[in-house]
Amino acid sequence: MSVHTDALRTKAAEIIAIADTIDAGSSSSPPPAGPIPLDCLTGTVVARQMNPAPGNEQDTGVWNQRVSQFDAANAGLAGGTILLIGDSITYSLSASAISARAYNMGISGDTVRGFTNRVGRNDVIHRAGACVLLMGINDLVWEGDHYGLNNGVKQSILDVNWMYEQFKPNLSGKWLVLGILPINTTMYTGHNINNADIEAVNSYLATLFSGSSVVTFLDLRSQLIDTNGQPRVDYADDGVHLSAA
Repeated sequence: MSVHTDALRTKAAEIIAIADTIDAGSSSSPPPAGPIPLDCLTGTVVARQMNPAPGNEQDTGVWNQRVSQFDAANAGLAGGTILLIGDSITYSLSASAISARAYNMGISGDTVRGFTNRVGRNDVIHRAGACVLLMGINDLVWEGDHYGLNNGVKQSILDVNWMYEQFKPNLSGKWLVLGILPINTTMYTGHNINNADIEAVNSYLATLFSGSSVVTFLDLRSQLIDTNGQPRVDYADDGVHLSAA
């Protein structure tokens, strides 16, 4: 069994335990004894707004519509909610399959810049039991298309580093950051991106978060690829997004 698989199962068990504790305390009976981490971003964070990545959907009504939905849902989200934050890969996931207390905050086309601009918009982040962050593919797509392949990787890394430095002093609770998932390059050929780019960014992320006591980084590439190094079709039937199975 691989180290990555063990780590994923351990972190999943921790997050599910939080969800189970919250679920058990959601009735009229008192919640179970024991501390429940209810803040994933302590204090007041005033991050400078970042311009959208060139050409991405933050410039359209898609991004604004979803963020407005999050604003409307904010007051009704209980303390201890597990937030699934990301782009269309996250958006297509079933939050209820994780827990009744999980909430999907995915936005199709979103980027690190978009995440930076919306993460502190309402107070649910301060009542979250855990945050699962999966994004980055769109950063490589938009930055690569705009700046060119190599410069796109560099710009994506700069964006991630800038974002992390903004929030690092305030991160608390449990954060699970997943590496950018590999793409099937025989099926997905529409943009200036390849798996070497993805591996370069994931390698940087692994180093960036290696010293954090709050953030766990997991690269699931080895769990998703076939013997040819391509993502298995039963995992990503369009070459990018995870299949329903």
